[in-house]
Amino acid sequence: MNTPNIHTKWFMALIVALALGVFPMGASALLEDQGAWIDTITGVTASTVPQDSLQPYLGQLQIVRTALRYGDERSVSTAMSRFMEMLDLREYGISAEAATRLLDSCVRIIPAKFHDVSRHPGYRDLLDRMNEENGFGSSGG
Repeated sequence: MNTPNIHTKWFMALIVALALGVFPMGASALLEDQGAWIDTITGVTASTVPQDSLQPYLGQLQIVRTALRYGDERSVSTAMSRFMEMLDLREYGISAEAATRLLDSCVRIIPAKFHDVSRHPGYRDLLDRMNEENGFGSSGG
């Protein structure tokens, strides 16, 4: 008698669960969005922000991570906007260089649907710099 191995059983259970709608709609999109970007921006933050100013920034990213976990895209956007505002205002004494480096990283790493870079001062300079680096010239305006 040929019995399926444990991996086959789990795979079949997953297929049945998906077919029955056990997982909420958009679960795969949520997992994709939660992927590596939040871990990446957290790592960049930890390596860029001085230790004595780090905790509030990591705390804000934890709010983002929690909203992602619950699939609350509006809260993710609001929390990311607050994170970027903290950078814009150089809250907790971070340097202009660190803030600029992190804002650059945010624009490059974070899915566009989770932030509106146009709300942040200096975004045109940032976009121009990115366009020049990529050979596209100035954004104009």
